[in-house]
Amino acid sequence: MIDQDKGGVRSALADVGIGYIGWTHNSFANNLLPNAARSTIENQLYMGQNPTFASTNFMIVTYDLSRFGLSDRQIVLGAEQQHWTWDRAGPDRVGLNTLAYYQTFFDRTLELKLGYLRNQNEFTGTLFGGITGSNMSALFQGA
Repeated sequence: MIDQDKGGVRSALADVGIGYIGWTHNSFANNLLPNAARSTIENQLYMGQNPTFASTNFMIVTYDLSRFGLSDRQIVLGAEQQHWTWDRAGPDRVGLNTLAYYQTFFDRTLELKLGYLRNQNEFTGTLFGGITGSNMSALFQGA
């Protein structure tokens, strides 16, 4: 893990039922074709027509409700921040991206999720949004 348990912070949070994950997604696009039409950044028609940078930062925090005798249940809160050098791709923003209640049934084979959820932040086994990734369950266990 990049965010190791320096000074026991992750372990201390896990001991009180708190897990977290944070990541950033950065992209840069620039059309280098010889006949590419350049424009001023204000008149840009597509991402990369001029050098275009985008950054999205995420943080998701979970709280394990078993501390209150409610086994296999969590409250999840997530936020994100976005910045684009090209306004047409989307405005700069800071906002809530997840506020949900999770509960599992039948020995964790069925999961109920209620609330505001965004699918790109869902981790399922070895798949992340349909793209091969890694299993993130260890992050929520304070490992």
